[in-house]
Amino acid sequence: MWRDDLEYLLDKYNKWSLYEPEEKGGMIVYGTMYGNTESAAYNLATRLVEKGMTNVVMYDVSKTHVSYLISDTFKYSNLVLASVTYNLNIYPPMLDYIMDMKALNLQKRNVAIIENGSWAPKSGKLMREHLDGMKEMTILDNEMSINSTMKEHDIDSMNDLADSIIQSIK
Repeated sequence: MWRDDLEYLLDKYNKWSLYEPEEKGGMIVYGTMYGNTESAAYNLATRLVEKGMTNVVMYDVSKTHVSYLISDTFKYSNLVLASVTYNLNIYPPMLDYIMDMKALNLQKRNVAIIENGSWAPKSGKLMREHLDGMKEMTILDNEMSINSTMKEHDIDSMNDLADSIIQSIK
């Protein structure tokens, strides 16, 4: 039975019932097969911290149980989905995570998308389609597409993506 600090509990319940994030911050969830999407996710996290964002967490969707992912997804205001393309689809663990977000009616988040693929990067478009079907999800304009691994010409795009995430938190 909860006896102390009822205001804390009621505040949490109110935020959860309204689907409002508990904190301003960023959660980067990545799906990688050979480490290249993971490297891009770390690159983005580094840029966000260098630009002054202090509340950033990262998860590998293949190694973290979805219950932990969902818990933090409800916690943070901004979400980055970084996924490799797998057989012209979203990487299966990332797709499972997105389907759980939809099933739990996640709302009111800013979302950035990074897609990766060697032959035909397509996961970004497919993730966007899922997010478009969710309520009050703001997809940031600076989506990023990587061909296999980040290259020199991707640096400006990554900076632009980091800037748009920082701006969306203000």
